[in-house]
This record gives sequence, C-alpha cells and structure tokens, in this order.
Amino acid sequence: MSVLSQTETIDQIKQACFIRYQTDKLPAKLNDREAFNVIKEEVTPQFQLMEQWEDQLLSDIKTHALSIHPSLVQSTRENMELIIMHSFYHDTDEKRFHELVKSVDVVLDMVRRVYQHD
Repeated sequence: MSVLSQTETIDQIKQACFIRYQTDKLPAKLNDREAFNVIKEEVTPQFQLMEQWEDQLLSDIKTHALSIHPSLVQSTRENMELIIMHSFYHDTDEKRFHELVKSVDVVLDMVRRVYQHD
C-alpha cells in the first residue's frame, strides 16, 4: 500500500473515531474485559497501519525524499493512537480530543501535498 493510500486510510480512521467520540453516549468501561477484547481486535490492524505509515515516512525522510521533520511523523502516530483509544473510552475532554484531531489533520495534509506532487 502506498503512503498516499495509507494516509487516506488513516484519515478515514480519524474521521470514524471523531464520529464515534461525538455520538457514543456510553463509552466503554475501563474495567470491562469483554469490551477491551472487542476494541483490541478492532484497533490492532489500525495500529499496525500507523506503524507501517510511520516507518515508510521515516525511511523517506532519511533518504531526503521527504521534507517533514521526523518528530512530526512520530507525534502524529502517537496522536492517532490516542484519538483511536479516546474515541472508545472518552477519557479526555472534548477540547483536548479536538486538538489531537486538528494536529493530525495538519500533518496528514502535509503528507498528501508532498506525495501528490510525486
């Protein structure tokens, strides 16, 4: 899967998480083992995609094919992981959740611009 298509998939995941955060009135309970297993099954491929995306971008940065700072890529992966988990557990306030979404949007847009010109 290309970085551009991975970026689009990550954006779709982010949008789904945003909708889930906004519409789920009953978040998962932190001590609910069954909910944990269901969530784990759903998010594991998403986390794997984020890892592949980060690895590819960092590789492109090392070969000077990409002019984005490595820390931006790393923090975007971390922020996406937080967005995914917060969308299930609602363990952060709405303002912080929106800030995470906006920060991810900025980097995803940067990546799109760079890879669409290739």
